Amino acid sequence: MSQPYDNTKFLRTLVDDSVHAHVRTQHVVSLSGNVFTGGLEEPVFNIHLGKITDPAPRIGAPAADGPPFRAVILIKYAEWLIEPEQRNGTWVADVLWPAINLDLQWISFHWNQSSWDLWWLPTFWNEEEGFMSETNVTDVKSGGRSGKGTAPLTVSTLNFDPSLGCDSATFQPCSYRALSSLKVIGDAFQKIYPISESLPPDQPNTMLGFYLEETWERDQYILGCYMRQSRFSTLLTWDLIGELQVTDVSLKFFRQFDQNIKTGTYPKGSEAYESLTDSIRSWAEEILLVLADHCLMTTSFRWYLTK
Repeated sequence: MSQPYDNTKFLRTLVDDSVHAHVRTQHVVSLSGNVFTGGLEEPVFNIHLGKITDPAPRIGAPAADGPPFRAVILIKYAEWLIEPEQRNGTWVADVLWPAINLDLQWISFHWNQSSWDLWWLPTFWNEEEGFMSETNVTDVKSGGRSGKGTAPLTVSTLNFDPSLGCDSATFQPCSYRALSSLKVIGDAFQKIYPISESLPPDQPNTMLGFYLEETWERDQYILGCYMRQSRFSTLLTWDLIGELQVTDVSLKFFRQFDQNIKTGTYPKGSEAYESLTDSIRSWAEEILLVLADHCLMTTSFRWYLTK
């Protein structure tokens, strides 16, 4: 829901159904609590959006990143609905704003509380390896993690704003830090995912999980889709600003596509620019094809696929 919405009746119906489901889940009294005592953090519900009492499928619950994610989704949709041509301001005020306000209130009280979830967003750049760590508890021997996970890459996708160019401070998808992180983290997951062994040698890894030390041992469809979206966001920004930059930090990312590429600025229309963008576009398209190969015959995406 981070891109402009097709105003067809079919798609609007699906999106509105999804929004109503998001709003309903806020008020489900679950094992995490009710709407005032922790229920907003519950990430797992049964097929009828009711409470799940079995703890087995509730891995990672309660999830502190739930309210921020839900707020982002609802706000993005609300911004589109209140555009003059949509004429849905009343519905936004009556239906969406109360739901958004609940999550924003939760965020205002919990923004600085530690968590293993995406809400504990990192600002920790690993200078030595060139990636954004997803946690500052990186002593694996004492129960921490390596820091190699997809939370920062997800944030980069959600933070996408083409008007900011390849800004590193906001971790834009085309920033040198985001590109370097994608290479480092992708390589790390490829080493532990046997399913990635079937990929061509010249194709970057598309199989990603939450973090290296997770016990679920499953690739996440949604993360693969985020990576695909991130690549197209990168291509869009480069096209808008009319160039791409290869820095010492992001060089390893670009060397996946051209072993001879050197640091520097490559304007749109140059041979290097066209070759690199064509390769990255093909990779982005291939990501979805790889995920489709592991899709159910019903064409429905499960939460994950076995690595």
